[in-house]
Amino acid sequence: MAIHSLSVQLLALTPPPLRTDTLRPGVLLRLGGFGATAGPLVDAVHNQALLRYDVLPVSLPLPLGEARTSLLIPPLLALTYALLGGALPAAAERVVGTRRLSTMAEYAPPARAAAAVASTVAIIKLSEILQLSALAPSSSLALLAIACTIQWAALDGTLASAVLVR
Repeated sequence: MAIHSLSVQLLALTPPPLRTDTLRPGVLLRLGGFGATAGPLVDAVHNQALLRYDVLPVSLPLPLGEARTSLLIPPLLALTYALLGGALPAAAERVVGTRRLSTMAEYAPPARAAAAVASTVAIIKLSEILQLSALAPSSSLALLAIACTIQWAALDGTLASAVLVR
């Protein structure tokens, strides 16, 4: 009886199985492809006010301003999206579990990706506005932290992604 009780306790301590749905080559390729295409668009918005590249820069005049990025960005963001969207969440969930606050998981991946990109662009623009404002840096950081927390809770809400950000 004691051995059975001990084995049940040990099973309870075993981490959940490694998530494999995000580790499939097709999923990783789609994540990388999205990162290589949508990532540079977000990067160009970010670079309108906050950054300028010296290595392989690319500029495109747009009606709302100039889009600036680098030719290095698409492959770097392809790798980043595959790692951050596939490999690292699977590993983090193995350690901390799969609890989720968000209901966004019910939506198709393209809808979630579009919401993630749109909200990231909004946070970048908020950062630009706050940087140009007379607000104290601590207040600006607090507002950005609130915006990022809302984005996390709405789009993902998993403890695993919160741990990865910290």
